[in-house]
Amino acid sequence: MDTAAASNRGEMVDLADRIRAPLAVVYGYLSLLSDERLSARQRTQAFAMAIQKCVEMNIVLREQLAASLRDSAENAETEPVLTRAG
Repeated sequence: MDTAAASNRGEMVDLADRIRAPLAVVYGYLSLLSDERLSARQRTQAFAMAIQKCVEMNIVLREQLAASLRDSAENAETEPVLTRAG
């Protein structure tokens, strides 16, 4: 595996790890909301926590996208441009 591929794989593993935990929390709280024994206060707390974790995942994804776009732009500036001989 070349260095770029290994780096990309490492970034993807890191991204998956950073999203997996909040996603599990969202799933858990949304599952909990189906419990009819919850009080209105408990439902509000569960909903608020699920929303907060969604916000956290959105931040992680935006950061990753920005880094990826930045890397792509840097690579485009340093890669040679191929032209058709003709």
